[in-house]
Amino acid sequence: MKDLIDKTKAIARMAGQTEYAQARLAKRFSRLNFLIAWIIIGMTASVGISHFAPYGYTDPAIAAFVALGAAALGIILRVSGITARTTGHRVAETQYSRVRRDADMLILKMRGGDLSRAEALSTVENLNTTLCDLIARTTPVSNRMLRRAGKKFDKANPEIRHTLPEMEPSDFLRAAAPNTGAGRKQ
Repeated sequence: MKDLIDKTKAIARMAGQTEYAQARLAKRFSRLNFLIAWIIIGMTASVGISHFAPYGYTDPAIAAFVALGAAALGIILRVSGITARTTGHRVAETQYSRVRRDADMLILKMRGGDLSRAEALSTVENLNTTLCDLIARTTPVSNRMLRRAGKKFDKANPEIRHTLPEMEPSDFLRAAAPNTGAGRKQ
């Protein structure tokens, strides 16, 4: 059962760090959308206010260029699909969250002895298939973003962070220290 628990932890970690990355991307695109929208509102308001100013204080050519700039930003905002991308990342975040919750519940059931090995194996396979299908369907996330999200996820979930095999204390003391090369025969 230990090998299935380790595999389930790996699935939970992959889903969790991708969930964090998708949330981060959704937040980034939401902020960008908000910023561009407020710039458009400010430019449009300045053109609108300039119509109420005395003629000698405003130049119609400048107001026209500001209005064209606001329209261009609006078109860029619409064509780039930032709002749709934000929504897509939020939907992906909730889907990865569901996979991670399912993996966490499966770990609890396996540790509690509520599942037989055959049932646990079947459930882990289904969970792995679900995760692979979800990865294929959703927008890919850059490796840099995944590394950052992985660090944040590991800090928030230390129980899933390490999936090294558990050892008896005597075996642990005889084993080589990790990443140092100590205990190896030359």
